[in-house]
Order: sequence, then C-alpha cells, then structure tokens
Amino acid sequence: MQFDIEERFGQELRKALVKRFGKVPSAAFVAIRFNQLETLEKTVSGECVRRWIRGAAMPSYDHLSLLASWLSIDLDDTIKRQTGRPPELQMGAFDHFFSPILEG
Repeated sequence: MQFDIEERFGQELRKALVKRFGKVPSAAFVAIRFNQLETLEKTVSGECVRRWIRGAAMPSYDHLSLLASWLSIDLDDTIKRQTGRPPELQMGAFDHFFSPILEG
C-alpha cells in the first residue's frame, strides 16, 4: 500500500474539525478562522483549505504547525497509530510529513 500523505492528513484534519466544531465546516469558514489566528505573513484561501480537507494537498510547514496547535492535532500520535511501528522507530511527525518533499 502506497503512503498517501495528503489523504491521511485530510482524514486527520476532518476528524479534528468535527471534534472542534461538531461537523466539518465550510472551507471558507475554516480559512477565515485560520487567518484570524494567523501570525504568519501569508494567509490561506478557501480553495487552499478545501484542498487540505479533501486530502489533495498538504499545508506548508508553518501552516501545518499552526493547524496542529489550533485544532489540537497530535501529529506524532497520528503517525504512530497509522504506521504501527514501535515508538523507537518513529520519525518526528514533521520529519515524517516532509521527508518525501525534502528528499525529492
């Protein structure tokens, strides 16, 4: 089975949104709320968030970090549950998510 990072991230994002808001809100709503929290110079569009939610794209490193904090997503725990590897063989979540990009 091929590792699909975007799809897995989208699943986790949808779960976190349901936990926070009781349902998966519209991408426009999430973008507005995220941009209100945004301490970075670059804001996100509704289309960008829509791609994250659908599992068609990954946020940048900075946006991923802010999303994880805002929605209380434990990326390390997500990786451990889904890979089934012992903790000593786990990469950090950020390393795991971004190693294919950095290696390519």
